[in-house]
Amino acid sequence: MELQDKIHAFIEQGKQARFTLVAWIDSPELKVYLRRAKRFINGNKEITLEIANVSVYNRGQKTFTQFLEMVERMSPWTIYVENVLEERFQLFFQKRNYQRDPMFQEDHSYFKHTNELQSQTRRSVDEQSTNHSSRI
Repeated sequence: MELQDKIHAFIEQGKQARFTLVAWIDSPELKVYLRRAKRFINGNKEITLEIANVSVYNRGQKTFTQFLEMVERMSPWTIYVENVLEERFQLFFQKRNYQRDPMFQEDHSYFKHTNELQSQTRRSVDEQSTNHSSRI
């Protein structure tokens, strides 16, 4: 199965999941630990696609950049990148318009809202958590 197909399958499973979903996704180029979870970002409870751990087998070939671009296109949720330790990657995410999570400044975690579906998802999660019966 191709990397894109694996990510798509994870997202589809995540759409059905009521709780946190985790998976190691492996390809010939990289191995990544993904999590579909709920997280408070700027006071809003959001569904997130979290990139928690990445191993790139051949560095310097833009493998991670290509992976991230694919995830950004595919994800209906906010993308959250956890514990970015190296300064060059912190700058990388900032240049790509990722925002630093204000709740975890010392951890250097970043997030990005990927598309308009994201704002609908945020509203949906907020409505579910406050038990409102109104529809979007």
